[in-house]
Amino acid sequence: MYYLQLKLTRAQLKKLKRIYKHGDKYAGYIRISKAQLDFDNKENHKAPDMLKITREELAKINSYNKKIPKNKTGFDIWVNKERLLEQQPYNNGGNFTIDKLLNTIDNEKHHNKEYINNEIKKILFPIHSLSNFDIESYAKLLKINIEVLAKDKVRKPPRQNSAFVINLDDSGSSGTHWVCLVKSKNKNEGGATLYYDSYGVEYPPQSVIDLGIKNLLANDSTHQYLGDNSILCGYYCLKIIKSVIVDGMSYDKSLDQFDELNDIYTKDLENMDIADNLFL
Repeated sequence: MYYLQLKLTRAQLKKLKRIYKHGDKYAGYIRISKAQLDFDNKENHKAPDMLKITREELAKINSYNKKIPKNKTGFDIWVNKERLLEQQPYNNGGNFTIDKLLNTIDNEKHHNKEYINNEIKKILFPIHSLSNFDIESYAKLLKINIEVLAKDKVRKPPRQNSAFVINLDDSGSSGTHWVCLVKSKNKNEGGATLYYDSYGVEYPPQSVIDLGIKNLLANDSTHQYLGDNSILCGYYCLKIIKSVIVDGMSYDKSLDQFDELNDIYTKDLENMDIADNLFL
């Protein structure tokens, strides 16, 4: 056996992890790019990773490097669990196991999560009335498909696994109150779309009604969490959307997760920690 010294990409590492964890049903080819196979690049000689290859694959790689086909963007190497289970030597003489590869992935995930949560903190704190830019920035960090628009700009229903955050003011105005429409990909919801208003007003604006959404659900006064002058409506919309799309909650469970108090005027005080629940 021979070892190809290179720096694996995050996507390549993720594929190796799937093969290692779930077995040969995920076995397959990994595309090694031209840059990774450039033996003349001194940086590749310092690369941290080793990938076991056969003598036949080595011969093909050498041939590939001498004359790279114009229609080729890289070289495919077959990887299965048997290859990953064997120890791979570091160029310094130590031992490199698949566990070290997996730790690399987990460390990257940890640092990425830490970065995202720090960015979320910048958007949400201190508590304030969220703007469309705040909502869009949050959605981008969590990779949620959210469209932010004024009620007079609602033209079509949200697609599956996506959401609208709607301001009840018309476009060009300063804005009043945020509500949302969210459509789960959960088959148990029967294709229903949830309309959510943290004031507990179960009647959507006319522009939403005019969409003619089949099986449109709405929360009512039994799920009213905010007083009339609250600035937390945007936070509640984000929490409902995150719960349904990211956390996979049912509509009922996402609505039942908040503090429910009889005194509407103390709800804001009890639910100010809503922003703390919007981190990963």
